[in-house]
This record gives sequence, C-alpha cells and structure tokens, in this order.
Amino acid sequence: MAAEPTTIHVKPGSELAALLAKAGALPVLLETEGAIYRLDRMAKEATRPTPDEVSRSRAGILKAAGSWKDMDTEKWKAYVYRRRRTATRPSIRL
Repeated sequence: MAAEPTTIHVKPGSELAALLAKAGALPVLLETEGAIYRLDRMAKEATRPTPDEVSRSRAGILKAAGSWKDMDTEKWKAYVYRRRRTATRPSIRL
C-alpha cells in the first residue's frame, strides 16, 4: 500500500508562491543538506467532454470509418518492413 503524499499549503503572495510561479510548468528541485527533492506540477483532473465535443468527435469517427477499405494491406506491410531495414540516421560512434 502506497503512502499518501504530504500536502503543504502555500499562501498566495508568499515568497514560495512567487518562486513556484516563476518555475511555471517545469519541475522544481529543492536541496537541503545534500538531499534533493523534485516537485512536479500535477495535471488537472480530466473533465467530461461537452455535448458539442462529443458530437464533433462522433462526426470525425464516422467520417474516418472505412477510409482505408481500399488499401492494399500486404503492400503497406511490405513498405513498412522495407523502411525498417533502411538506415536513415548516421551510425553512432562510441
């Protein structure tokens, strides 16, 4: 069972709040007596899509449905395998 993280409330307008705002979305490293702690901003919880977003999503799915029905899949797989064997980057020298 994982332990719950400790929550420390930062007062708006405080020096720490200003430093966090300055960091933006980047991680913050705190160091004390040789120990380093990393703070990452947590993502906001997902919200439910609006009815308009659902409608647009469904329309996009219906528009895309069957769009690859005439594709020659064996030809596509051969192309992918051929490209995997083709070196497109210079070799790394250690």
